[in-house]
Amino acid sequence: MYRTIPLIKHHFNTVQTVEGILLLATKYQVDHLRKPIITILEGDWPTDLDTWHLAEGELKALHEAYDNLLDESAPEPCSAIALARCCDVPTILVAAFYHLSRVYDHSFRKRVRAARDENGDGDSDTEFAESVARDEHFENKEDYLYKGGRMADLELLTPEDTARMLKGRKAMVDYFVEHSVKAATAADEHECAHQNPEACSENFMQILGDIYSDVMDDYDPLKVLATIRDYLPPLIGRPCGEAWVTYENYFRDHQVESTLWDKLPEFFGMSQVEASFTTDV
Repeated sequence: MYRTIPLIKHHFNTVQTVEGILLLATKYQVDHLRKPIITILEGDWPTDLDTWHLAEGELKALHEAYDNLLDESAPEPCSAIALARCCDVPTILVAAFYHLSRVYDHSFRKRVRAARDENGDGDSDTEFAESVARDEHFENKEDYLYKGGRMADLELLTPEDTARMLKGRKAMVDYFVEHSVKAATAADEHECAHQNPEACSENFMQILGDIYSDVMDDYDPLKVLATIRDYLPPLIGRPCGEAWVTYENYFRDHQVESTLWDKLPEFFGMSQVEASFTTDV
């Protein structure tokens, strides 16, 4: 059995490969088989913030190194959620639901598979992406796929899963906006050393607009919080240093990123999910 357990992280077929073994191991309570499989799944769907960022970096590196469609090779969240439910693996749910919340609006995977079956595999990922982009259902989706965009098999979700994800997505965005407003208020109260205080304020508000836009478009506040410094323009359009340092320090001093991660189980209603688990297979 061990020979059939994949050892490669971030493999698109991991859930399908381990499902049969994990179902049997769960049914007959064979923990020495369950544990290594769960460890592999947790490599794809991390249980802590540091490992989450590490996994995100690995996936980005894979996409850049091989210049392929990341969705064709990376793990898919809905199958992970379904497996977690039937095999009692709650530890992977937070990461899977968070990732699902990012890709839900782009999840046309079922239609993509149908388009591939109809048009043929093509000679490359590029040809496939181009054929998808020509399909009326996928207008303007080509760039999303080229840039490492991922999709999800939404038909694997229960209605409760979908409602839970949407509720959690709103809650985490609201949490980010709440703290960003508090950070901006603190920054607005600084003693501006800018030669033109009005320009300083305008520049700062422009940056805030970019940040809010990214959070609302991508539903990925963890990424925004981890890269908040990247939003500061290199020279032109910068607010004064005091305003930006006050804003940036607020997130660090209040541990907004780590607290957001800790709140994700609450936002996505994990206690209700776990209560619904069954090990009858």
